[in-house]
Amino acid sequence: PDVLGRSSAGVLVLEGEKATDAAAKLFEGLYQPNTTINTTTTNNTDTSGTDTSGMGPGLVATTPPHGALSPHKADWTPMKGRHVVVWPDNDKAGAKYAETVSRLCRDSGAASVAVVDVPPNFPAKWDLADAPPEGWTVERLRGLLDAAPAAEPKDSRRLRAVDIGAFLSMDIPPREMVLAPVLPSQGLAMLYAARGVGKTFVGLGMAYAVATGGAFFRRQAPAPRRVLYVDGEMPARAMQERLAQIVQGTDKEPPSTDFLRVITPDLQEDGIPDISSTEGQAAIEDYLEGVSLVIVDNLSTLCRYGRENEAESWEPMQEWLLSLRRRGISVLLVHHAGKGGAQRGTSKREDCLDTVICLKRPPDYRAEDGARFEVHLEKARGVIGEDAKPFEARLEVRDNAAVWTTRDIEDRELEQVIELTRAGLTVRDIEKETDISKSKVSRLRRRAQDEGRLS
Repeated sequence: PDVLGRSSAGVLVLEGEKATDAAAKLFEGLYQPNTTINTTTTNNTDTSGTDTSGMGPGLVATTPPHGALSPHKADWTPMKGRHVVVWPDNDKAGAKYAETVSRLCRDSGAASVAVVDVPPNFPAKWDLADAPPEGWTVERLRGLLDAAPAAEPKDSRRLRAVDIGAFLSMDIPPREMVLAPVLPSQGLAMLYAARGVGKTFVGLGMAYAVATGGAFFRRQAPAPRRVLYVDGEMPARAMQERLAQIVQGTDKEPPSTDFLRVITPDLQEDGIPDISSTEGQAAIEDYLEGVSLVIVDNLSTLCRYGRENEAESWEPMQEWLLSLRRRGISVLLVHHAGKGGAQRGTSKREDCLDTVICLKRPPDYRAEDGARFEVHLEKARGVIGEDAKPFEARLEVRDNAAVWTTRDIEDRELEQVIELTRAGLTVRDIEKETDISKSKVSRLRRRAQDEGRLS
């Protein structure tokens, strides 16, 4: 309302309501445009080119809904003919926000747009709602506002098209591996399984391997990278116990403890907001500085918007995931399998993913086996040969240490064929007893004979 009601005032655009309230107290009535714009008085007397200090002193502080995440969703038409100054938060997201807001204001006909140049030695993420840095008075902060340089206009076209010659000559860094070979940098992946199979244990194991530059299953992290694990379901005590077992089961440690951070519901006063909403994404944004991998465990508890089977409900989440990819952040989504065995809900979730990992219980699984399952790559861009082969994994906890063992699924099937052959079953009987085809049973029996394990 202040922006609309005070059409002669300049406009200061902040990130978020707290910074906006603080700016209104600090700068109200102190900003007077000293440039000129074309304007007309209320009695239609032309005053084009006159000094606009007569437009009246004052500055209106405002912010678009949801701060830095979606300024493009706000209506910027009230900026037409106005002098606008953008004061971003002191981080990369703030710089991007200032660039976007500047473009939107120019597109809406703002007379001028400037962006405050926040000193690089200010604390990371600092905004006007925070205490001034040491040695900075309110007057010095006002000086930053007065000295804000004009925002240089950039190509107003929203999309950038590059011809093939320029594209092929670009120096684009190769994608590195966060967890080789299944999760590249800027990679989007999904891990799914039925309830109780062991998804969270696997997710935590992958998280710890990436944070330490270690190995998990048959996957290797080339170097330690920062990981944020967002859990929406497990009791904090259970998460603590599992992580302790994982740490005890390896000799690897992260370079520092902040290489692996955990957000879990029991530690939140008001719970974790829906991360398919702008509010939830903003809450996660607070912890993304320097992070290479975000693990979301699981979609059912953390993404509560809309209906699970509707493709349209997935769009806000997909938009956020793609924005993280553009920023170089990889994401692993942990999800449930449906009754039919596939990932639960809309298949649109898989469209933008590089990797889809499915955990399945083996046909001969027994409850006393605990965490024992097959690991299948259902989608894996660029993964071929031995790396793409499914395998079986099994967890044992020894002296409070998590110890994982793996073997090829064919090796397990070979053991079954040997055992059943020794019990007197024919090839056809073994086919009926197991899910192994008759031709494969015959091949495995020949292999066992060649290895001297069957006569």
